[in-house]
Amino acid sequence: MYFSDMTIFTFQVTAALMMGWDYLMPAKWRDKMNNKLRCRFVTFQGDIDRKIMTFIRDLISSYRIILASIFALALGLVIIDNLNLLTKIRYPSVAFVISSIGAIALASGGLFFVDLISKIITHFFVGGIIPRILLTFLIMTEKGPFAGMGFIILLISFFMRYQNIIHQPLK
Repeated sequence: MYFSDMTIFTFQVTAALMMGWDYLMPAKWRDKMNNKLRCRFVTFQGDIDRKIMTFIRDLISSYRIILASIFALALGLVIIDNLNLLTKIRYPSVAFVISSIGAIALASGGLFFVDLISKIITHFFVGGIIPRILLTFLIMTEKGPFAGMGFIILLISFFMRYQNIIHQPLK
């Protein structure tokens, strides 16, 4: 992915202004802004904590489905692993039915776990843990949440510059 130099420059100027807020604004204004942001971020953090706990409760409550999927996956793996034994059965239709059951069990158990892993990644990590870590950083930073947001924007501009460097055409 390529980012224009103007976009990167805009991010860096924005970051500099946000991080320089501490030096440019009177202490009263700075404290008022940082307190409002802290309150807002604590509210967001509480919402994220509730979402994480709801996801964990839903995951624990669906243990029967998880166990059934583990069983289906194991059954499918055992049947598929022993396909050479199925070739020794005299009736091809029975071998076909057994191998079909194995394939269906493997596919259904595997599909469930792919879906479960994608939910864990999106809901738990991307929608839960990562924002929780960022909000904790913004709330706890010594210079205040506003300057902390500037620092994060600066890190994003470094990432954008890095992407431009590694995706340059070969000469």
